[in-house]
Amino acid sequence: MARIDPADGTTLKAFAVPGILHSLQSVGSECWASVAPGGADLYTADHDDHFIRIGNSGVEYTSPLFQLQNQPGTTAETYVDIQGGYFWLVNDDAVSTATLQRLDPSTWQPTGTLWQVGASGYQGDPFAIIGGSVWVFDNNGGISRLGIPLDH
Repeated sequence: MARIDPADGTTLKAFAVPGILHSLQSVGSECWASVAPGGADLYTADHDDHFIRIGNSGVEYTSPLFQLQNQPGTTAETYVDIQGGYFWLVNDDAVSTATLQRLDPSTWQPTGTLWQVGASGYQGDPFAIIGGSVWVFDNNGGISRLGIPLDH
């Protein structure tokens, strides 16, 4: 991973992040990402995801690990994600159903409503947060806007 100067494109700092980096996002004024361990087969193996906060000198904070249980022999996947400045726990069976639940970053515990939505069915997030709304993708190529409140 590298921090790039937007003025001239030079590399200001480069560092390694062990694992597979996902959902690089700004949360407030901080840079965060979710990380899955390198080499894990996310569809058939249980794995430990976590979040990292990235600062000027590299990784400044690592959250506790989330011990995630997947269903062997299926395409179901449970993982942590960052969307729209919020931390999420996601389970996507890639066939019919996905669930979304926010994580409280002060405790890293699920909080609030467990939202059930259609599965993404396409090797990607089943949802995105754009313009302050939660948009859910389904495996038929559809997209729906949900009424999930996004207050901090």
